[in-house]
Amino acid sequence: IAPGLLADGARLARHVRGRHVLLLSDSQVAPHYAAGVRAALLSARPDLQIGELVIAAGEASKTLDTFGSAITALAELGATRDACVFALGGG
Repeated sequence: IAPGLLADGARLARHVRGRHVLLLSDSQVAPHYAAGVRAALLSARPDLQIGELVIAAGEASKTLDTFGSAITALAELGATRDACVFALGGG
């Protein structure tokens, strides 16, 4: 957490070991931040394959089914054990 972090692609990309990234956020956060984070990451690492999973906002979405959706999204991305998940939002 730091001012300007979401737009600092080089700083974000330092945490990505492999080539696969999943952006995970809810329906209230994603419209405000997901595209910017994607663009920042790609500016620093054009080789990245970035997927996105947007879940419904609220506590009701914090379920094993949602976790399964994240695993499925990673599999569809072709992610391997060095994949990185960026969770945008709180809670």
